[in-house]
Amino acid sequence: MVKKVFQAAQQITEAAKKIVSGNVSRPTVSQDEFFRRVQDRAYEIFVNRGCVHGNELNDWYEAEKIVRAEIKAGR
Repeated sequence: MVKKVFQAAQQITEAAKKIVSGNVSRPTVSQDEFFRRVQDRAYEIFVNRGCVHGNELNDWYEAEKIVRAEIKAGR
């Protein structure tokens, strides 16, 4: 299960890297910085939910949304 979640997270990250590294007119961060921020935020969401396993992908998707909004807002 953990391996599948990790693989899915990698696929999501690769897609996000393409978005972040694209030629866009909004503020961007490096691919590594984006991944680190999403990873940290996903962990934060997991901890805030009481460290209950089973929602890893939802945590990751939510973290991506939050980080993208932060980047768009210039944070």
